[in-house]
Amino acid sequence: MIRDLSSLGFTSILGLVAVLYTVVFVLVRAMDGSYAIDPPGKFLQDDLIAATPSFDQSSYWNVDLSCLVLVSNLSLAFIAHYNAPTYWRELRNANSARFLRVSRSSYAILMVIYILVMCGGYATFGDSCYGNLLRNYHPHDRLAGFAPLS
Repeated sequence: MIRDLSSLGFTSILGLVAVLYTVVFVLVRAMDGSYAIDPPGKFLQDDLIAATPSFDQSSYWNVDLSCLVLVSNLSLAFIAHYNAPTYWRELRNANSARFLRVSRSSYAILMVIYILVMCGGYATFGDSCYGNLLRNYHPHDRLAGFAPLS
């Protein structure tokens, strides 16, 4: 177990860049009409995607057992309590107020990232969206090709 998080700096920045690329890619595809149903977007014309976008069952209150996938993902996304002592030790000028501010800011940023990706994925694929959003995209979508690498 490492005592100093500075050795993870480069890979953390690399991971952040990869996540931000994926967020931007998902939002671009949600807005550019590439997967539009009517008229068919450029990636829907050859039937190579596994699930055609569908909004037939769309409602704000469509809650069923598939929501448990979201609950599971969110519980994993927001679990960091076991790292709290290490973050405290690494925080410059550590005090309770500063640690609380940094923690709240981090979780707020994480929440915004998750909401943007969820909304972008739903706006693109609707009810036919897989649990792993990246599986929905066309195999020849160049922007999508880089996202799984992240």
